[in-house]
Amino acid sequence: MAPRWNARPIIRARKYLLVFRAIAKAGNTPGLGSRGLAPRFRLLTRIYPTYLRAGLIMPALAHRILLSLWFQGNTRGVEEGAVTAALSRLGVLTIYPMRRYTMNIHHTLSMAWREAVASGRLVNEFEAASGDPAGRWAPGDRVRFGLTCTADTIEYAAWNLRSGQQIEAPVVERKVGSTNFVCQFNRYRALRPGAAGQGGEQRPDISPAPADCRFHCQDPTKSLSLLQRKPLLQVRLAHAHWNAYYNAAPIEKTGHFLWVPVTIDASTTVIPHIPQRLSRKFIEDLVLLFRYSAPSIVLFNALHAGASVNHIHAQAVFHTRRLPVEDARTVEYKGFTLVDGYPAQALSFRVDADVSALAASVERLQQHGIAFNLMLLGEQAFLFPRDARHEVVSEFPGGVLATLDLAGKLITDDRQAYERTGAAQIESAFGKATLSAKQLIDGWEAAESHQQNR
Repeated sequence: MAPRWNARPIIRARKYLLVFRAIAKAGNTPGLGSRGLAPRFRLLTRIYPTYLRAGLIMPALAHRILLSLWFQGNTRGVEEGAVTAALSRLGVLTIYPMRRYTMNIHHTLSMAWREAVASGRLVNEFEAASGDPAGRWAPGDRVRFGLTCTADTIEYAAWNLRSGQQIEAPVVERKVGSTNFVCQFNRYRALRPGAAGQGGEQRPDISPAPADCRFHCQDPTKSLSLLQRKPLLQVRLAHAHWNAYYNAAPIEKTGHFLWVPVTIDASTTVIPHIPQRLSRKFIEDLVLLFRYSAPSIVLFNALHAGASVNHIHAQAVFHTRRLPVEDARTVEYKGFTLVDGYPAQALSFRVDADVSALAASVERLQQHGIAFNLMLLGEQAFLFPRDARHEVVSEFPGGVLATLDLAGKLITDDRQAYERTGAAQIESAFGKATLSAKQLIDGWEAAESHQQNR
């Protein structure tokens, strides 16, 4: 049963503000003390009395706002029941048990993204790693690249600081033949740092040392340091607090995020340097994050499978179009569910079940030094075992094949690759980039049998 009107329907907005402040104070909500809350909810104090009297805002919405505050602010010491109890004391709601995982941060994160774009925070300065065939920039040129918002429309934009000229580059996409695969040509992606090499190669190992971290997690003097970026959101999950940052080279205009675990010491947030390796606890947190942020897609690129930074992080994108991997049929093999008849090899797991099977498979891959991509999408988790020798493939030069590519949306900054991509190129590229899931499972089975017979 859903929350409903109480017999006393009109509650003054001032009381809401007092509740917000009390919750923040009681829970030591980082960054949301009374000084921070007052400006944030000043608009509510103006509009709530009118809207409540007009019956346009149901108290259920106020309930959701309070739950969102509890979740987004990571209110410590204040549980969900305390929030609803506070509203109940005000006579706002008749409280009923709520399903687990009903809160969704998609809307809040979307608003934070648009605000960041509008304020210019998603335009960053890079040094071009390679030249442009059209002569719009040369290797070593300083460029500004990112997203801008004009007339409520978000678009890619770039400027060559050496020439002082704006860089006009195409962003187009097309369906690949009669398949459901989509290929996007985005020339702006060539400006991003950490550009890949040509096809058929494994990229160099990325140092795990904090001083070499490309997030510059310990060096706030770097322009792209996470310490310089204001988090779009902070959430508390089962095992850690996680900050959402914008991706400096977004692949989706509507939202492309980095999720990074942080520690909170008193009122200070610290970004510990942890290598890009998944533990069971991190997997459990990513599954929770996925449930909270639907319909976002949560991605993890391991080293030599698309990761350009050796610092633990996941990515999330706002992408509403159904991806081809979702429609792939599956088969059972020795207790595992495998994607079948799809160009890329993958294991499939249900995300509404215990994560033990997924975590065990990830740990086996990591123990044997096998790269992988993990995608949480729809009701499934897809695990793609990778051949690190083909992190970059000749069919799509200039960029690595990462998770979103393997799921069916290919993104390239090479026009020739875009124009010639067909089903045969996808079959060839994915066949080289992924390892046989059946052979891996056979190997795991043989290793376990050998261990038992020792």
